[in-house]
Amino acid sequence: MALKFMWSTEGCDDGQCPSIYEDENTGDYIVQGLRLTDDETGELIHLANDETAVRVPAEMLHRLARSRSLHRTPIANDAFGDYLDGARTSLQRFEFHGTYNVGDEYAQAEAWNLGNSDAFAPRERPWLNRVRSWIDAGVSVERVRVHEDEPTVYQRWLQWAGTWNTQAGERIAYLTRSEALRIGLFPYAAHVDGWIVDGRRALLFNFDAEDRITSTDLVDDPQNVALINSWWDLAVNHAQIDRAASAA
Repeated sequence: MALKFMWSTEGCDDGQCPSIYEDENTGDYIVQGLRLTDDETGELIHLANDETAVRVPAEMLHRLARSRSLHRTPIANDAFGDYLDGARTSLQRFEFHGTYNVGDEYAQAEAWNLGNSDAFAPRERPWLNRVRSWIDAGVSVERVRVHEDEPTVYQRWLQWAGTWNTQAGERIAYLTRSEALRIGLFPYAAHVDGWIVDGRRALLFNFDAEDRITSTDLVDDPQNVALINSWWDLAVNHAQIDRAASAA
């Protein structure tokens, strides 16, 4: 059996949370959840001797249903940048995953939290030069981040470092997780994370259990893209612009 971790329940911090896996050999799903009490187990109908049952939050199954409703086509890693560079009018980054194990960012965030503001050298970063080139070409670059109600050290570092993204021309806004739940964005869109290009196609990231991006899928079916655009509109209409970064 080759199990592929898909995700844990929202807000999981210690890794000991209900989770879902895919059996890559059969396509079946394996669900990890809380054991039922004896009384709850006794209420189950026709539970066979080789069967068991666990309790999982409803949002996990909602998320699974949504993830399978989008027609996603894997793309090569080196094609991702080509899609972004091919934008003509807009690039919209929706950061709904919340945590990203990219390069040495975790270490930079910890160093920043200890008072080392030199832990980030943004002006030399190729990404910011790329953003400037898109802006100069007339492409708007927007970003909405969903962070915890009490942001983690990493998320607070992202907010601090966002100053240089804003100076490069990005427009960054923030939404708390509780607000995302209140407006109905989560749990339905909690599984999507990536980019919308020109409003006509989406690039969605896949993550492993350590929050590393493992691959990217393309969504270009008009109906599915319209659904993702509606999630973006909902998020951006309720998110708060990072005023401090904008004024920096």
